[in-house]
Amino acid sequence: LNYSGDAGNFHTYRNEAVEALAANQQPRAMQKLNACFGIWNHAHQSVIQTAQLLRIDLRQTYVAGESIAEMLTNFAGQLRAIKGALENRDFVSLSDTLAYEMGETSDRWTTAISALRSAMEH
Repeated sequence: LNYSGDAGNFHTYRNEAVEALAANQQPRAMQKLNACFGIWNHAHQSVIQTAQLLRIDLRQTYVAGESIAEMLTNFAGQLRAIKGALENRDFVSLSDTLAYEMGETSDRWTTAISALRSAMEH
């Protein structure tokens, strides 16, 4: 369960996607966004599978006052916002979501994975 390298890559890809959107380079932005989706999917699967394997109830495991289950629900909402922005070709909303909301989400993922890693050690 190691997300630290992926988290650094995520921030790089996310920043590059935001920069590409600002420069009106949508194909390049989509390439970087696709890399972000791969990292998000890997992190999500790692959290779910680790919790299942260790029989950790994600509704009862809290990170910064929020259960990991709530974090996953909020993350799904952010992904729906990204999907909606893509479907509507609303690149301003997409850029805002990536720049602001997803940065915080990545930090929460890192903290959540650290919490699961601690649970594995105890």
